[in-house]
Amino acid sequence: MNNFNDHWERKRPLTYDVYITPPTDAGNDADEDSGEEDCQDPDCLNRNKLDAEAELYINDKPVTEESNVEGNTPTTSSIPSNPPKKSLLPPISLGAVNHSLDFFELFMPTQLVLFLVKHTVQYAASKNRQLTVSVEDMYAFLGILYVNGYNVLPRRRMYWEENDDVQNRFISISMRRKTFEDIFRNLHAADNTVLDPTDRMAKVRPLIVALNRLFMDYAPIEQSMSIDESMIPYFGRHGCKQFIHGKPIRFGFKSWVMATRLGYCLQFNLYQGRRGNDKQDCGLGKSVVYNFADVLQTYFENLKFLLFLNNFFTSVKLLTTLGERRIGGTGTVRVIRTGNCNLPNDQYFKKTERGSYNHKIDEANNRLALRWKHNSIVTLLPNQYGIKPLQSAARYSAKENKKVYIPQPNVVSMYNKYMGGVDQFDNNIATYRISMQGKSGTCQSLCRCSTSQ
Repeated sequence: MNNFNDHWERKRPLTYDVYITPPTDAGNDADEDSGEEDCQDPDCLNRNKLDAEAELYINDKPVTEESNVEGNTPTTSSIPSNPPKKSLLPPISLGAVNHSLDFFELFMPTQLVLFLVKHTVQYAASKNRQLTVSVEDMYAFLGILYVNGYNVLPRRRMYWEENDDVQNRFISISMRRKTFEDIFRNLHAADNTVLDPTDRMAKVRPLIVALNRLFMDYAPIEQSMSIDESMIPYFGRHGCKQFIHGKPIRFGFKSWVMATRLGYCLQFNLYQGRRGNDKQDCGLGKSVVYNFADVLQTYFENLKFLLFLNNFFTSVKLLTTLGERRIGGTGTVRVIRTGNCNLPNDQYFKKTERGSYNHKIDEANNRLALRWKHNSIVTLLPNQYGIKPLQSAARYSAKENKKVYIPQPNVVSMYNKYMGGVDQFDNNIATYRISMQGKSGTCQSLCRCSTSQ
């Protein structure tokens, strides 16, 4: 009988009783207390009742703050089994309540800072310089670099001056000027005695590999990515320094970047010139795309991604290979790379109105080639999107002096939507770009790597 009673007690539905102590001004009537005395709706309680002390009873048993409430809840046998659905998204460990340093330490953990400290001190010792750097010093050094990104002065020594118009007490209290100068002078991320002679960026390669791994570990999972080039400004002497005419940053290091639509950097790599080891038999453009595609499929095996490219990368062979690997690809392409598509030439489109288009379909290989007239003639090769559903784009017409709507194929609309990720990434960095420059290209590359997110 006792066992039966125990079993019945566990199966019995829970009853909750809440006893609220009267407020101190119980004799005073207010508009909030003019409701019904026996109101059972918990959403209609006034502030005085919510602030008052209360006693909770579950199944006629008192519950205190020290009580274990789980002992009063039903057993798993009486709870309906609704297992949560599995999600491909990683758990979000940080939110708006966390400090900004928590986000920073995701991409610059203590192990990576220790790595920088080790090789910085090691390089200083190889030059017969006495330097002592702790982890806290390196974090303070990086913090000063970030402050310099939005609080720019003509000379970095001005941050430690005593003049009120230039002194930054936050920086001067955090680190002595000589300590900062010594770290800036000796900053290293590799052992110079064991560098790879075939890698022209061997001095920053360990940091690039570590950051790329962290970028993928905390990456937001999105289907569409863009791949483009990005420039790191540098005016010193280095064999990998490039000059690109017509770019906002003409002198510096060129890097390949894969980013999401909002500018989150997933992967990046530095271009090493014609003698670099990043050029495979397939060519430079294809090798960059293949390397990034390998990383995506290594981290997310069961997901299908869409890559958006510019005309430097896109070719018929590239999109065919991506399709065989279950990766979508869409990109602008040079006319000489369209193969035997036989699309109308520029003279034909000059006689047509803005918004006109012409396309060819290769049903055997599931390929599409499209030419669309905007202000200029755009040629695209997709292996994922098609012409339909046909969109409409709002454009200003100087001839009619008003806004008009022109037809826009769906592949053009998708390309405009997702291709600007690397440009957004460049804009994010340019807003808070570190202005401190040194003679060493390694230091400049390290500053860019540390601000990639």
